[in-house]
Amino acid sequence: MSNTALKLISKYSDSIQYKFIKVLNDMPQETISDSTSSELGSYPQAWEAAKTLVAELGKIPVTFTTPVRTLMYDHKNDQILSPAGHFLTTRLLRSPTLKAMFYYASLTFFGDRIANSAYLSSSDLVRLYKPKDCAGVLATIYLVRRLLSKGVQNLPDWEDTLQNITKRSEAGGHIGLAIPSLGQATGIITGSFRNLAIALFGINNPDKYNEYRSYLNSANLPYHLDYELQNWECTHLDIVGNLLQQFGFGISQAHAYILGLGRRPPKSPNEDLEGYQYALTSEWIECLILSGKEPDRKHLGQYYPTEKDKYRLLYEINSLNETNSKHNWLSKSKGDINPHATPQLYQEFLMELEQSAALESFYQENLPADVLDDLSPDDIKELSKFEKDKM
Repeated sequence: MSNTALKLISKYSDSIQYKFIKVLNDMPQETISDSTSSELGSYPQAWEAAKTLVAELGKIPVTFTTPVRTLMYDHKNDQILSPAGHFLTTRLLRSPTLKAMFYYASLTFFGDRIANSAYLSSSDLVRLYKPKDCAGVLATIYLVRRLLSKGVQNLPDWEDTLQNITKRSEAGGHIGLAIPSLGQATGIITGSFRNLAIALFGINNPDKYNEYRSYLNSANLPYHLDYELQNWECTHLDIVGNLLQQFGFGISQAHAYILGLGRRPPKSPNEDLEGYQYALTSEWIECLILSGKEPDRKHLGQYYPTEKDKYRLLYEINSLNETNSKHNWLSKSKGDINPHATPQLYQEFLMELEQSAALESFYQENLPADVLDDLSPDDIKELSKFEKDKM
């Protein structure tokens, strides 16, 4: 490790940041210098600048971070949904707006399994997903709603941006279902977080953002990392890395995203497995959206769909390219859950009661120890309160 790196670690002793720097410095030196550090500019200044921008959205509430962290714990524990992960997620879906968005996401990805159901509970919806995939959907929903609460809809290109985000997140989700070694969460996050992070530049400085968009349109580019560094002292990759950490996906996912979607992504899983998964997912998304065809490359067997899954994937992408999103899950709100449009879900509203007396003991008994250890008594109390719809 260089003397400069040691000085940076000494200067920035915040525990999360220290762990992130240590992960980067423990990796092969060519990976650090050739990819991650080039995205972060004068690291860790760019990371700090991104953290400041993310702070404009406000702290992600423990009622979101705890479910995500628990679902990620379940993901690492044989991908089996635990009682705590199930309960925390279904409890979130008592928010009508969140339930509406989650339901229409489920209809998008699992329509053949739920479209004709006479009754659907929140539990039915949650169990459609693997734990990490469920976390990816929840995080994307939260980020969209939080940006809206900060006025992102006032940006002149927001409607087109949201349509683009929806289209790419759906493509990514279908890719992840067709190629399980990539995963649905990786697909949804790859397809959505980049442009959601860029939109945060607009909330921070609308005039500068509009100039950036004009520059991208004139140059026919989706983004420009150096332009972002010059104007915001960080890139959208730094913002996504911060967000993934704050949501509770972990340092490794933050690093993998930055590496996989950076200037020099891994070319094989041997270089960096999770970074390669993000890189390959992004390649599939762009090829399918732009041409309707799979990437023109030599495919590894575990990263290629079966014939049946490939046929279904191409069908979904062709439909998406022809008509855009069928259900527009990221645009839904509580008004989209009603007796006429969603009779399967409306039944659950009639049965839901405000019951929170036994929640504290449930958390003490069922949360993973490392999650529980990080929760203060006040956090436990906040988790145990019944939350009204604040989305």
